[in-house]
Amino acid sequence: MDFDNKVEETAEHIHGNKKAYPSVGQAFALIGVYVLITVAVALPIELIKRLVDPAYTSLLNVLTYALSMFLLLFFGIRMRKSIKFSWKWVSLPILLLSIPLILSLSVLMEPLVDLIPMPQLIKDYFNSIIINDIYSFLMIAILAPFIEELIFRGIVLNGFLKRYSPTKAIILSALIFGVAHLNPWQFPGAFILGLIMGWLYWKTNSLIPGMVLHFLNNSLSFLMMMMTHDNFITTQQLMGGGKAYYILYGMCVPIFVGSVFLIQLRLKMREG
Repeated sequence: MDFDNKVEETAEHIHGNKKAYPSVGQAFALIGVYVLITVAVALPIELIKRLVDPAYTSLLNVLTYALSMFLLLFFGIRMRKSIKFSWKWVSLPILLLSIPLILSLSVLMEPLVDLIPMPQLIKDYFNSIIINDIYSFLMIAILAPFIEELIFRGIVLNGFLKRYSPTKAIILSALIFGVAHLNPWQFPGAFILGLIMGWLYWKTNSLIPGMVLHFLNNSLSFLMMMMTHDNFITTQQLMGGGKAYYILYGMCVPIFVGSVFLIQLRLKMREG
C-alpha cells in the first residue's frame, strides 16, 4: 500500500464514508431480509420433508440453510453494488495460534452463555435440525464459516469500516452477528466471536483468519456433540465440575491472552 492510499484511508476513517453500504440500519434490515428469505425457502422444503423418507431430513435442513444464506449473500452483494472480497494469505503461525485461542475462548465463554437458560422446547428444536451426520457437519463446520464470514465480515464489517472508526465498526458488526442468530441463547457467544473475528479481519484485511477461527469453533462444537450425543453439553458438565474444571478454566485465561498477544506480535512483524 503506497503513501497516497494510506492518507486516503486515514481521511476516510476520520470523516466517514456515509454512502458506504451498509449503515447500522441497513445491516439490521439485512437480518430482516434473512428472516423473510428463510421463511420463503423453508415452507416448501418443510412440505417436501413430509413427502420423502425421514432419512433425508438432515440433507433438507442443510439445503434450507444453504439456499437462505446464499440468497442473502447475493442480496448483500447487489445492495453493495461493487465489492471485492479480500483473500490475502495470512502467515501459518497466525493461523496456528487460532487453535489455542479458540480452544481457550470456548471454555471461557461457557459461564456467560449459561447465564440465559435455554428452554427444553428450543433444545428439542435444535436437536431436530442438528444431528450427528455428515450433512450437519457440512452445514455447521463448512458452509457456516464460509458464507457467514462473507456476509458479516466481507460485507457488513467492510462497510462499517468505511463509515465508522475501527473500534465502533468491530463492535457494531459483532452486535449484528449476534442478533443474526435470532435467539438470546447464542447471542453472547456469537457477539464475542464476532469481536475476535472482526479484529482479525481489520488487522489482516483478509477473510481467511475469520473463516479458520469460525471453522475451528464450529468443528469443536460438532466434535463434542458427536462424542457425547448432546448438542448442549459444556466443558464443566463433561469434566463433572469440581477442582479440575476450575484449574482448566484458570489456565485458559493466560492461554487466551497469550494467543492474542502473539497474534498481535506476528501482525506487527508483518507490518514492519
